[in-house]
Amino acid sequence: MTYSPIILLHAPLHTSPKLANFVADCISSNVRLICVLGPDCERVHDVIDEIIVGDGSGAEGQDITTTWHTDETVAEVREFARQFAAGSRFPNAVQEITL
Repeated sequence: MTYSPIILLHAPLHTSPKLANFVADCISSNVRLICVLGPDCERVHDVIDEIIVGDGSGAEGQDITTTWHTDETVAEVREFARQFAAGSRFPNAVQEITL
């Protein structure tokens, strides 16, 4: 699957088998920002970072920024992502995903 450069991810369970495929698709789609929100979003964020880094031998995905938003509303996270997009070469490239 191909994704926009900036993703709002409604956090699945941190043990979701879908996370690894999602991250691989983000890397191949040149995603630049993944904002994780919802229950357990900090743990999901950490799992995504672990998948990106892997064993540390590769550089793929190293340019993806990840954030978690525990106490923020969806509207606040959308605004954060919109501002990130506005300051990049990817204006209006925000996509919301639920796994």
